[in-house]
Amino acid sequence: MKQLNEISTNRLLSHFTDENNLAIISTYRTSRTERQNRQLLQELKRSVRDMDLGYTELVSRWVEQNPDTGVNEASDERSVIIYGIGL
Repeated sequence: MKQLNEISTNRLLSHFTDENNLAIISTYRTSRTERQNRQLLQELKRSVRDMDLGYTELVSRWVEQNPDTGVNEASDERSVIIYGIGL
């Protein structure tokens, strides 16, 4: 997985400000296991490549309180930013 750095962040921002269309899609759901989520993500990336589109993998993190324990827990969600999607 490629980590976003200043150069790739600038590239991403140019996709937002140019007239290129993009989408951010995630296959991750809490009802699935990590293995299932990763497998579905791999399938998504293959599908994107099969459509001759580019993508950047993105990992977002958030912290939420577990309602059963009251403990704050961090969660990661992997997504892909897909470039060049037409309307």
